[in-house]
Amino acid sequence: MNNIFFDEVSGFGTIARKIRTFLSILRSRFLIFFLNLGGRATPSILVALLWKLSFYRVKGVHCNKRSRPKILVLDKSIGTNDVVASYSTPADYDVQFMSRSMVKILAKHFLRGSVGDHDYRNDDPVVHRLKEEYRNKLKKVLYWLKIFFDVRVLISFNPTYYAERELTSASKEVGIRFVVLHKESNSNENIWRQSVQIIQSEIRKFDGDLIIPYNNYVRDAYLTSGIVDSDRVIVSGCPRLDFAHSLRGTLSSKEKKSVVYYMTNPLAGLGLLGKKGGRFHSMKISDAYEGIWMENILQLNAAFAELVIENPDVNFIIKGKIGFFRDQQVLAEKEIDLEQMKNLKCVSGGSGEKLLKSASAVIGFNSVTVYEAIAAGIPVITPRFKMKRNDFYDEFASDVCGATLCPTSAVEFKAAVIECHTERGFYQELSDRQIEVLENYMGNSDGMSGARVKKILDSLMN
Repeated sequence: MNNIFFDEVSGFGTIARKIRTFLSILRSRFLIFFLNLGGRATPSILVALLWKLSFYRVKGVHCNKRSRPKILVLDKSIGTNDVVASYSTPADYDVQFMSRSMVKILAKHFLRGSVGDHDYRNDDPVVHRLKEEYRNKLKKVLYWLKIFFDVRVLISFNPTYYAERELTSASKEVGIRFVVLHKESNSNENIWRQSVQIIQSEIRKFDGDLIIPYNNYVRDAYLTSGIVDSDRVIVSGCPRLDFAHSLRGTLSSKEKKSVVYYMTNPLAGLGLLGKKGGRFHSMKISDAYEGIWMENILQLNAAFAELVIENPDVNFIIKGKIGFFRDQQVLAEKEIDLEQMKNLKCVSGGSGEKLLKSASAVIGFNSVTVYEAIAAGIPVITPRFKMKRNDFYDEFASDVCGATLCPTSAVEFKAAVIECHTERGFYQELSDRQIEVLENYMGNSDGMSGARVKKILDSLMN
């Protein structure tokens, strides 16, 4: 069966929005083309102007648009949602965004493919010279951005992004603050502990001002690795979880609501262990379908298909993960037939958190959506079907059982979903176990992470 996924989450694909998105993409591609055309020879002042022409604002970020001082965010999916959540209350300065591609184009011309995210540390003198030339170019570009457009803070979303390593150092040299609002943070403690050696070998000393991760697992890994000082890592929690917290206690009855299955990928939650130098990198580069969660996913998809067919009076939604839904589609099509399953809708685009308002129960595994559903007061099913390597659950899966239901067989799974859909109501208060889980992995059991991030950024702008 072909293309079982629709393109947009229902209600978020209006014609006007699609037109605005198309025009924004068209402008960005034109500017990227122009910058790419000039390459290394493009004068720094012209690069700065092209960057400025690519600036844009994001709906939901409340700031002073007339203010000259500004924060510039290097846009990244999901990370941008954290920024939006951090500015639910107005700032007295401006906040604008720029596509990371504008930086990556320069990196491509200067670094010439010599390094990547996870092999950036390189003692080759030729590569060292290329990095130095790239950093000097960025210093000149940032100088003009600061002088002409008063950019005072740059925000990135991970210290491993290769195109932004020299940007961190260049920012420091011209007096622009550099902040990493760390978004890839939700792996478990054991994974971060095993990642310390990778961080030490692949990431040089952090030259920026702050790394702001979701939880203490990330903080401890970076401090143990020695790449950053303790006063430059501040745990804030996950800001975009604030929205889910705001839903708790406001959700109406379960009539007309759907069971929402947020699909995962076979390497979900492995963090740096799935990257170059990591224990499971060979799986990623050879065949993602060999990922350690594949047995669980295949059993889950089969049980879910049975559930849909056996309960024609219940509405179901499958949500594909951004960046992975084409692979997930291949897996889903083995079990799912939309012609037969009239009570099932499949979606791939848009933000998954918006579907929480439509959910009577949520199915998810090793995903931030599990924590969002917990925070929203929605019953959650986290399947842990038996695998040949059942020990992988204890070693690499987030420990959420007790805060969610964790069935280990198809029979248990189907019974748990129907129970959550029909019998378990939305809860108003978090249990001690749910608070513990949200604090451990998301650093946000109170719905105030956005306020914490904004307070930090406000201090840097003053």
